[in-house]
Amino acid sequence: MVTYETMCSLIACPDKESLIAAVNKLTEEDAKSSLVMAILCWKQGNKMNEEIDRNLRKRIAELENE
Repeated sequence: MVTYETMCSLIACPDKESLIAAVNKLTEEDAKSSLVMAILCWKQGNKMNEEIDRNLRKRIAELENE
């Protein structure tokens, strides 16, 4: 089972080679789970960034109209 510490260690990998080496140490099932979690986190982060961008653009428009 993929743990929080495992995900943190994967995220902390500084380059492609070290990430590949860390993933190769995982079982196939854990690697698949990690990929799913990474995609879900990216999707949620992307939603948050889009909302922040939308709010900032709205605020900029308000300030320009004042």
